Amino acid sequence: MLEIVSQNDHSFNLTTLRDHCRVTDTEHNPALQRALDSAIIMVERWTNTFTRPTTCAGYFRGAPGPYLFEYGPVTSITSVTDETNSTTVSVNGYELDKTQGWPQLKRVA
Repeated sequence: MLEIVSQNDHSFNLTTLRDHCRVTDTEHNPALQRALDSAIIMVERWTNTFTRPTTCAGYFRGAPGPYLFEYGPVTSITSVTDETNSTTVSVNGYELDKTQGWPQLKRVA
């Protein structure tokens, strides 16, 4: 399971959307902003790719990795906790493997 902890605002501009849609007045700005926000969320869900910096907490079940992340791109991992005994895994105990195309969290023996 993936839980979004924090997420930056998207960088897509309402003015650009208004120009693209050939809307010259600002009367429809609230509706256009809602449409833009919804479109960004839909694209992120369909592609499993965040379009903005996002901090997540991931929860995995089963034997130790490799674990595939549901969303990307994954640029770093700040900590790993073993939920079976509530202990934090040493930084030397895992690595982020980016060699397989989609990032995987792997335990290091």
